[in-house]
Amino acid sequence: MMPSLPLISLRAKIAVSILLVLVMGVGGFTYLSIEHEEIAQTRIVEQSARNLVNTVERLLDADMLAGRSQDVQRMLEDLKGQEALADVRIITEEGRILRSSDPEEIGKKLSSAELSALEQGLRESRGAREEERYTLFRPIANRPECQSCHGAERKLNGILTIAVSLAESRRSLAESRRSTLVAAALTLLAAFSVIWMLLSHWMNRPVKSLMASVARVEKGDFSARAEVLGTDEFGKLARNFNTMVERLAEVQKELERYHAQRMERAEALANIGELAAGLAHEIKNPLAGIAGAMQILIHDLPREDPKREVFEEIAVQVRRIEKTVTDLLSFARPQPPEFALVNLNDTLSAALFLVRQHSEAKRITFLEELAPALPAVRADPRQIQQVFLNLILNAVQAMPTGGKVVVWTQSVKGAGGDGDGSRGAGGLVQAEVCDTGPGIPDDVREHIFEPFFTTKHKGTGLGLAIVSRIITEHRGEIKVSSFLGHGTTFTVTLPEADEGAGG
Repeated sequence: MMPSLPLISLRAKIAVSILLVLVMGVGGFTYLSIEHEEIAQTRIVEQSARNLVNTVERLLDADMLAGRSQDVQRMLEDLKGQEALADVRIITEEGRILRSSDPEEIGKKLSSAELSALEQGLRESRGAREEERYTLFRPIANRPECQSCHGAERKLNGILTIAVSLAESRRSLAESRRSTLVAAALTLLAAFSVIWMLLSHWMNRPVKSLMASVARVEKGDFSARAEVLGTDEFGKLARNFNTMVERLAEVQKELERYHAQRMERAEALANIGELAAGLAHEIKNPLAGIAGAMQILIHDLPREDPKREVFEEIAVQVRRIEKTVTDLLSFARPQPPEFALVNLNDTLSAALFLVRQHSEAKRITFLEELAPALPAVRADPRQIQQVFLNLILNAVQAMPTGGKVVVWTQSVKGAGGDGDGSRGAGGLVQAEVCDTGPGIPDDVREHIFEPFFTTKHKGTGLGLAIVSRIITEHRGEIKVSSFLGHGTTFTVTLPEADEGAGG
């Protein structure tokens, strides 16, 4: 038995699926928003640095051209007070600090790392970004108006560097990121809550109602009805379910009526069978006496005596009644089979030999197609011979003007085995009786194995019923196939006997 799996409601599955889609959508939008904010902040910082460089450069030019070089250092120190500004320097090409917003740096030489950043900044004409600051480099060209003081030999009078602090920008960006994430989380929570409530209202209630009704029907309560809560798919499903339950209730009532009728009929048949068996038993012995007396009377009468023909007809009718009584006893009080190993080839050959002695068989052609080395079956020899005698005689009687009867056998290996040992070695033995008669109509074929059903004016309707019962008691199967105008085939299938099985 498979272990029961935990129940996951449909509402939860749909809600989680929608939540996953929302997470991917909102998450993607949040990520892009944060990336865009970071790029925007970077551009703002870089633009602020450029604006400061331009401003300082203009102030520096004004002071230098006016001959106020002593005011340059004071100007740089004044700029130090700006919140975003980290430091301002004027550096020689060799890396020595000429002027600085921090007077203590004047005269110092840049470290190798700072020189490398300086060279890279000049070479690529861009700023250098570090962990906590952004530095912009601007060469101070030795223009003609500056050469009176600095000489004409050099190309640069120095390098202006402005470092802008990134701390404030990073704090602002972190706050923006936190706000964006909190907003995204709240959006997801609100969306999930709304979806959960809507699913509870639109889906969970009708599903629970339908499940409760299904559980009641499963227990046999066909009065259960699902609550129709709308005109959507769930409402349609509930209406269809109610319609189905109504039809099931009608079918159940019909089956109960049919079962009651069948039980009454079975009880009546059982009573009739007991009565018929008792009557048959009482009739059989007197019939045997009458038959014996008629044989004596016929034997004593001369052949030319006109009463002899009457007595012979009486003897024929007595034998017919005796056969009917025998069939009735056989059906009403069947004898249990006495099992032994039986070869169906031998049984069919013996049955054909007996049938060939009948006057009706003179116009029939018999063909035997018996499989060699056919496995034995475990059966009652007398009852199995009765089965095939009945089938072959029926085939003969179905062709009063002549025809052909074919009997054949085969072994079907590996087709048996039902798990309880009833299929012997796992194989099956099949035997067929085929005729070229007119065939059996469909409406008749459905009833041929029922007791007392017959289409013959001389028949008792018990022959095929007895055949079916015998085959069932032998754990076998009998089937019939027939096509109007093309004959009939009876197929008998029996389990192959176990190896070493005896009688």
